[in-house]
Amino acid sequence: LRIKTAEKWKIEYNSPDITPEMINCTGCREQGSKIGHWNECQIRNCAKSKRFQTCGNCTELEKCQTVAFVHKYVPEAVANLKSLN
Repeated sequence: LRIKTAEKWKIEYNSPDITPEMINCTGCREQGSKIGHWNECQIRNCAKSKRFQTCGNCTELEKCQTVAFVHKYVPEAVANLKSLN
């Protein structure tokens, strides 16, 4: 998934130097690596616009299209996000 994402972002963000190793994020609330476009992250900005610390606080989490791609590849993400509350 990181390889596919890096290839897509190279084109989408006109950033040919993006590598799969750069596609890491420890999450908005944790110290550690963040994706290169952290301030533009749709998931982060959605939670922020709703004044949530994480999207785990949102009642629409399980049917949310913004995080659906994460849930597809990491099914335990919903439980992990809900446990942060």
